[in-house]
Amino acid sequence: PGHPVKGESVSAIATLSGSRLDHWYDSYPYDVRPITDDSPFFWHFTPFRDVIADFGKPIDRSDFEVDVGERVLLLLLGIATLFAAVFLLLPFVRIRSIWSGFHGSDARRSTSARSGWGSCSSRSR
Repeated sequence: PGHPVKGESVSAIATLSGSRLDHWYDSYPYDVRPITDDSPFFWHFTPFRDVIADFGKPIDRSDFEVDVGERVLLLLLGIATLFAAVFLLLPFVRIRSIWSGFHGSDARRSTSARSGWGSCSSRSR
C-alpha cells in the first residue's frame, strides 16, 4: 500500500504526467476521464451509439458491467414507448366505430347540442 503498482490503471492515473496521461486515456478501452459538466454521468463508460450497434451481440461475460446497464435502459425505454403508444392510441381505436357514424354535419350538430357543446363546436347559420 502507498506504492504504485506497475500495470494497474489506478497507479497509472495517479503517477503519469499530463501528456502521458492524455495518451493513456486515449489508449484505454473505456472513457474513464474525470467527469465534467459536458459529460456529467459517472458510471457511463459506453456511448449509446456503441450499445445500439452491439445490441444484437451477446454480452461479454468476462466484463459483465460493460453496456449491460445501457442495454437495460434502452430496452426499458422501448417498452415504455410501446406501452405509452398502446394506451394512448387504444381509446381512439376503440371509439372509431362510434365516430365513424357521424358523417353528416346535422349529426354532428345534434350530438353537440345534446352534449351541451352545440355553441362551441358548430356555427349557427
